[in-house]
Amino acid sequence: MPRVKSLPQYRNSLSPGMDHPQASRLGQFKFWTLTILALHMVCIHAIAGDLDAGIELPECGGSPIRAVDRAAIMQVYPGEAYGENYVENLVRDRIGANKAADAGISDTTRTKWDLWNLEMNRGLDRLYSKIIYADIGVTNEEIVEEYEKNIEMFREPERYSFRYIFCETLECKDSSEIAAVRHRMDQAHKELLENLGESQQRPWMVSEDAFNRVAKKYSEVRRDPTRIAGPFTVDKPLQDVIKNTALSLEPGEISPVFATRHGYEIMRLESRIPAATMEYAQISSGIVQNLDARKRQESRKEYVGKLHNDSSRYTIHTDVLEKLLKGEDLNGLKNTYVIEVGDEAWDPGKFLEFTAAVFGPYWALLTRDRSDPRLEMAEEFVWVRIVLPMLLFEDTQKEGFVGTAQEEALYQAKVNRYLTQAWLEKEKEIRIAKMSPLSTSEIQYYYENNKKDFESAARLRVQQVIHPLSIEEGNELGPANVEKRFRKWEPVLLKILDRVQKGESPEEVVSEEAGEDAPIMIKEQFVTNGGRFGPDLWKHSEEIGLDKWVPKTYRDRSGIFIAKILEILPEGPDPWGPEMEEFFKGLMEMDREKKMNEFLKEQLAKEAEECLE
Repeated sequence: MPRVKSLPQYRNSLSPGMDHPQASRLGQFKFWTLTILALHMVCIHAIAGDLDAGIELPECGGSPIRAVDRAAIMQVYPGEAYGENYVENLVRDRIGANKAADAGISDTTRTKWDLWNLEMNRGLDRLYSKIIYADIGVTNEEIVEEYEKNIEMFREPERYSFRYIFCETLECKDSSEIAAVRHRMDQAHKELLENLGESQQRPWMVSEDAFNRVAKKYSEVRRDPTRIAGPFTVDKPLQDVIKNTALSLEPGEISPVFATRHGYEIMRLESRIPAATMEYAQISSGIVQNLDARKRQESRKEYVGKLHNDSSRYTIHTDVLEKLLKGEDLNGLKNTYVIEVGDEAWDPGKFLEFTAAVFGPYWALLTRDRSDPRLEMAEEFVWVRIVLPMLLFEDTQKEGFVGTAQEEALYQAKVNRYLTQAWLEKEKEIRIAKMSPLSTSEIQYYYENNKKDFESAARLRVQQVIHPLSIEEGNELGPANVEKRFRKWEPVLLKILDRVQKGESPEEVVSEEAGEDAPIMIKEQFVTNGGRFGPDLWKHSEEIGLDKWVPKTYRDRSGIFIAKILEILPEGPDPWGPEMEEFFKGLMEMDREKKMNEFLKEQLAKEAEECLE
């Protein structure tokens, strides 16, 4: 490969005289400003196709680098800086594509069809912008009409925020402990009112500093007891007592002590913003974007609909497709093509090769039950994934958007980028496969050095016998029907509880009591002390000990269940064992892959730099 100019030399050849000692600071500033603007315009014109396709930059990666190549790579990597980075990316991807060819990756079936998809997308952006979206525009009248028609959507609901002092009662064992918590909160409230002097009539207006001092002394709010909660909108599902208290206060006013589901609270309202309708000027640009997107969607849908209805341009042979779905041979059929688009026909071999390579799992779903083929879904799949891309590509060719120097350069840049990524992935797999397997001692050493990053709160390991309820079922049934369902199956779970408390095997009991109409399952989960059932289960673990069934049922969004406390895990990382070994082995393998990927990318970048020096 011939030696070429380095990029700094090339850049200086564009800006003669800038290194001359007589150049003034102001002159340099003006020159560079104009140069940057000029380069920016050059890049734009290159993308639009106005640059001479034959201008050559340094030769690397197998062929000359032209101005159109540079313009193309700027579209493939739009986030990179101008200048060297673009050319380095271009050269790196050319080198990567050559490595992919040498490794045989370019010849694999998956690569073949991925590149087919890239080819079908050639010129598609210009087809959309120049043809499909060409007549789209949004008028002022349409913007005003949209605003007035949907004015309720532009109303901002009332919002409020507050500080609060909180003490929990969930872990209190009896009424005397609850009374002690209340006394503590009363004392906090008394200290807040002391800031008001002799006049302690409502409203109690307490400064932020005074409230924060008392909060730091009394509040059990975790992390930052002085933090502001909110802003909340009035339709946010907070506890009614909290919402109603907040809405009864003025900004700066504190509430009396009040009870919530979890304890006692004192609130100071920070802000309250009334409901208001957003001004037209605030949201007109957003309305324009929404209208434009809607019109584009409608235009695209109309265009695709016309293609779908034009049966002269394509044929999907449903009789052949149905036999393929059923796994039957094609004997007796006059035609054995699956698809015909223009002059191109797909036989079963080509069609099945495509589906296996690109959409294997979906095709497997369609053919799972050979006796009941999903023909409509298969037809939709063929239309969306094969026929429509081919018709759009025909249109881009017809309109002259394919075949220009600019478009060819952009397509090749995308192909090189794809092949480079494919080579990186394959080379990573090969190199990692040659590495020695991770030993238990290596994994344990990694665990000891990193376990501090995986600490957990104290928690219980619990065995559940649960009648499950999915989120979808809960939403469909509604609260009242969910309650009916829970009441129906609660006696079943209590019966199971009675039997397992007497020493019977949970697995055997569940197998006898469960059925198709009464799905019951056994599973394990971890419950933290701060979770919904944590405090109650924690209390039972202290009262009845471990390896015992809690004598009650529980309900949550996952279902209704009974629980057996298996283990108390203290705060900190889980102890070393088979589960931790498997978990940290996975982390180490991901780390290996990440480092290998970074190493290979660095090697490619180094080759690109060496080529350009």
